[in-house]
Amino acid sequence: MVDSASTGHARSCCRTKVRLGLEEYGCFTAAHDKIPLELHNTNFSTLEELFDLPKEIKVKNTNHVPFHSYLGQISSIPLHEALCINDATNIEEIRSFTNLMWPAGNYRFCAHLFSKLVAELDQMVIKMLFESYGEEKYSDSHIGSTTSLLRPLKYRAPKMMETNLGLNSHKDKSFMTILQQNQVDGLEIETKDGEWICF
Repeated sequence: MVDSASTGHARSCCRTKVRLGLEEYGCFTAAHDKIPLELHNTNFSTLEELFDLPKEIKVKNTNHVPFHSYLGQISSIPLHEALCINDATNIEEIRSFTNLMWPAGNYRFCAHLFSKLVAELDQMVIKMLFESYGEEKYSDSHIGSTTSLLRPLKYRAPKMMETNLGLNSHKDKSFMTILQQNQVDGLEIETKDGEWICF
């Protein structure tokens, strides 16, 4: 039998840690077991296929919103490459992107299921954050007003005499960003006192 008091206490502690992590560092690391390992592995292997596509195919990923299109092979950030799927929990958007990149289809590209599971995590964190401030009554309307953006990123290894900077320092404009890494460290976060810490 599950003790509801201890479960409630654990949730309260967790949401406090989430809030403090965001207030102190602007981020936190979460262990999330809802994305099966097989899905994780398939997702990353199909992303390798995606980024191996010729540039003339990847540049078809366009959007009128800045930075919501293919971005890559730029001299100032030569290691960075990104694509973008808007409204990624919408199966039609995923199908449209898949057909654009692989006109013959790619049944292994399971971005829709992945996006839905990540969106569930996003919503859970948002609810916890609103609850931690005593404003839980606004969490559902906030969640209902947002859409999910899936942005696959690739950073290649630098060549001889090339910068090892993947991307210039920046602040994401979204309310929440969830990064799933593939066991390759490289993300750096600037703390409030100006120090950089690695994740």
